[in-house]
Amino acid sequence: MSQTIPIFVPPLGEGIDEATLVSWLVAPGQRVREGQAVALVETAKATLEVPSPATGDILDVLIFDGDPLPPGATVATLRRA
Repeated sequence: MSQTIPIFVPPLGEGIDEATLVSWLVAPGQRVREGQAVALVETAKATLEVPSPATGDILDVLIFDGDPLPPGATVATLRRA
């Protein structure tokens, strides 16, 4: 049985409580590897990669380019391979 796993925004750094989604590096239905960058988020100090927590297929993208988001926000879901 496959498992659905959320993809979260990683910690953004000390004192940073919001980021903006810059772009998606993958599309729904695409297979990704654990640790692969799936999106880019930008803070006032840096642009960070959002890594996949597991190998699987991207199911849903929940956040869109330009959307603000806090650390820990769910940006997508994947189905574990």
